[in-house]
Amino acid sequence: MRSTNIIIIILSLYSIASTITFITYIIKYYNLKEECELINQMTNSNNTNLSNTNLSNTNLSNTNLSNTWNYITYYDSDFYNLYDLIDDYNDKIIIYSKDMILCYKECEQNSNCHGFSKIHNYCYLKGKYELEYKKNISKVVLLLKP
Repeated sequence: MRSTNIIIIILSLYSIASTITFITYIIKYYNLKEECELINQMTNSNNTNLSNTNLSNTNLSNTNLSNTWNYITYYDSDFYNLYDLIDDYNDKIIIYSKDMILCYKECEQNSNCHGFSKIHNYCYLKGKYELEYKKNISKVVLLLKP
């Protein structure tokens, strides 16, 4: 009788942990999708000005971007360690950022950057790319210049 109670308690804790993990995943996916939709909205606007856009999580509210957002968004896709830009020390360029605006701005400032992938809180800048090498990878958003 005692061992069955322990098994029931363990299974109950496992189901609670699984439910919490699932809810957390849904919330993170929804937030990432909102950021991508924000970029797509800014792409379609004629005058991209961050001061006119509601971006509460950035420090760039007074910055005026002269270029329009012209990126193609691929959800659940990446080149998986291909075309990553390399710095002088032969390390991958990784930008820790919670919003995609900073990734976009860094890519626009780098002449070798042709897009970036967003994985959780990391951005990987991408160089020249071939779309045929794009792979389906969950939880990754790939944004590329056409």
